[in-house]
Amino acid sequence: MAEPRRLLEAALVAAVGAGLAYCGWGWWHDRALSGRFTRIQLGMDRKAVEAVLGAPGWEGICTSYVGYLPREDCARELGYSSAFAPLRPLYYMVQLDRSGRVIEAEPIRSR
Repeated sequence: MAEPRRLLEAALVAAVGAGLAYCGWGWWHDRALSGRFTRIQLGMDRKAVEAVLGAPGWEGICTSYVGYLPREDCARELGYSSAFAPLRPLYYMVQLDRSGRVIEAEPIRSR
């Protein structure tokens, strides 16, 4: 039977490894999301946006959810966030009109 101290050491090593893996993945995620977001163009449809960015982290009616004012003709918003949000409050918002076309796409830093 393993000593309790050995089990504790193994658990600590596993926790540190998992934390490092998450930080590495988060860094990659944020860098890739930022790069892909620059490819979003006005007039793209939702399907094209999701082909570039993937499924949104959230979506809904246009609100001032993370501290910005949506356009008056906004019907839906798609939101993507940093892997480290809210510690790193960076969000990417895509606003769609009633026909499902992009009318605004901007990164938002929440405070």
